[in-house]
Amino acid sequence: MAAPIILDIQSVLNFRQYADFVFQPHATNAPASWASSALPPGCSFDTGTGAITGPVTKPGIYNVAL
Repeated sequence: MAAPIILDIQSVLNFRQYADFVFQPHATNAPASWASSALPPGCSFDTGTGAITGPVTKPGIYNVAL
């Protein structure tokens, strides 16, 4: 089976602190699970779907690797 490949580098800009946030990455070859680097404060990560959700509680620039 071919390794999953996350489609393109994706950027999420211009959302408000404490606002609900949802980011759903997409990948080829149906990944069986996902992993991430440290998330912004207030966010959570679903290892089954790769979704990042939650209100960010501290303003800043965050780079997250999946």
